[in-house]
Amino acid sequence: MSAKIVAEAREIKNAAKSVEEQKLEELENAILLAKQKEEELRVKIKENEEAKIASEKLRDKYETQKETMLEDARKEARNMVEEIKAEAEELLAEIREAQKTNTMHVAIEKKFQLDRLQEPTIEDEDENTPLVNPEIGQWVRIRNANQTGQIIAVKRKLVTVNVNGVKVDVPLEKVSKTHAPALKKKTAGISYDRPATVSMELNIIGLRVEEALPLVDKYLDDCIRSRLNNVRVVHGHGTGALRSAVHQALKMNPQVSTYRLGGQGEGGVGATVVSFKGM
Repeated sequence: MSAKIVAEAREIKNAAKSVEEQKLEELENAILLAKQKEEELRVKIKENEEAKIASEKLRDKYETQKETMLEDARKEARNMVEEIKAEAEELLAEIREAQKTNTMHVAIEKKFQLDRLQEPTIEDEDENTPLVNPEIGQWVRIRNANQTGQIIAVKRKLVTVNVNGVKVDVPLEKVSKTHAPALKKKTAGISYDRPATVSMELNIIGLRVEEALPLVDKYLDDCIRSRLNNVRVVHGHGTGALRSAVHQALKMNPQVSTYRLGGQGEGGVGATVVSFKGM
């Protein structure tokens, strides 16, 4: 075998060995890179778990603080109830005395003070939130008339609300979410059929005639059962259609003694002052 052939064979062998070593080095580098990626991933997973645990701890802390604040507010509300009831009774006595002397403006002012003495409540975040998806059975508040009732029918952008037995059709944009009224405890052997609180005035501004009249009828009935002497229905000026409808309803009510447009300080022609018989 010639020296040339031997030299070529050695060159081929060395070249093959060089390629093998290069492939081995590339494989080792790939393994090292994979380990680095695995370690980075492990660190990220650990960071995510720690962040999740911290978030859960923060949420638990917030919920605990929220419940504590609500409980404190409930306790404070319960402590205020007796004081408010006593003041309410005193104001009611003053209202009745003012009605006996026919001083309407004094009675309205005292009743306004009484209406502000509502027993404290803890409102949820959605209280008074505009209604978006009405459902039958949902409790709502008719904003213009400040009346609360339960939805018994839904017709596109119109809802039928049961207000203490009176069915009222109201546009969806005029009602807001509210909660069902709290059930009041009954005293054994004693029955009460009078409304707990009846305002000295009913505001029906912005309602259509067919929306307002059921509320007016219900309001007059509540006033009669509460033995109020003089009240006020605020209907606004407008075209006069609502005022005329209210006057017709008052004219047809056998318990109404007289009614007149409001005077100075009573709302003028935008309000009607009503007096009842035998109160």
